[in-house]
Amino acid sequence: MKAATDAYNQKIAQYKAGIINLVDLTEATFVLYSAQIAYAETVNDWFLANLDKATATGNLDQFIQRIK
Repeated sequence: MKAATDAYNQKIAQYKAGIINLVDLTEATFVLYSAQIAYAETVNDWFLANLDKATATGNLDQFIQRIK
């Protein structure tokens, strides 16, 4: 996620300086968007896995307290 954000910021600066065109900037935007989606899916999967574990072990209250 950080690498995609850094690359995007670099491409924005290059675009503003006239070094790259809009197509290059659009590609960087897509890469950043894809990284953000992957991050959100990973966080969601982590929460679901921990919720399943808490439910299976009877520690649901503990799980709820951790995510607050």
